[in-house]
Amino acid sequence: HSPPDSGDSFRARGDRALERYVESMVGVRLYRITERECGITPLVAQDFPRKVSDHVMTIGSRGGRIKPSSGYAFKRILNDSAAIIESFDKHGHPFDISDAPEFYQMCDAMMLHAMRHNPGWLKPLFVAMFQHNSVEQVFRFLDEASSLRTNLQLPITLAPCLLRQMMPGVPSIAREWQPDSNDLRPSVDV
Repeated sequence: HSPPDSGDSFRARGDRALERYVESMVGVRLYRITERECGITPLVAQDFPRKVSDHVMTIGSRGGRIKPSSGYAFKRILNDSAAIIESFDKHGHPFDISDAPEFYQMCDAMMLHAMRHNPGWLKPLFVAMFQHNSVEQVFRFLDEASSLRTNLQLPITLAPCLLRQMMPGVPSIAREWQPDSNDLRPSVDV
């Protein structure tokens, strides 16, 4: 069983969630945690050298596969592995792979800037992102695999949240505006 509740700390909440999962999904009530793992994920927007010699390439976190703004790495590492295999198949070496598109690099840099200078904006931004967009759209965006339409639409849905964060006194119309498909089409006055 998990350790006794030590208040509402992050670890205690995590222990309770793990306990519920193990009991409900795995069907195990008696268990013991013998070891804990933790670490620090570097959230930085920098170039990581991939080719360190003619025959050696960095991969995973050392190869810059951790998404700078979120720490998300699993899907990026899977995609990178597929690209390395494709490079081997086509060229006989692993080095013909591409970086994340510049659009996503810019989004990561903006998110890191907000984390550093306005950390209070993050929770409302993520809440707004999931409230006004489908989960599939958000995850495709976070996976750096979204369509041009989603890449244009997603920031529009965050505009009211950003306005509230930047200017708390914005008129209530900005607070109440809920984007829908009609709001995303250009309007033409005749």
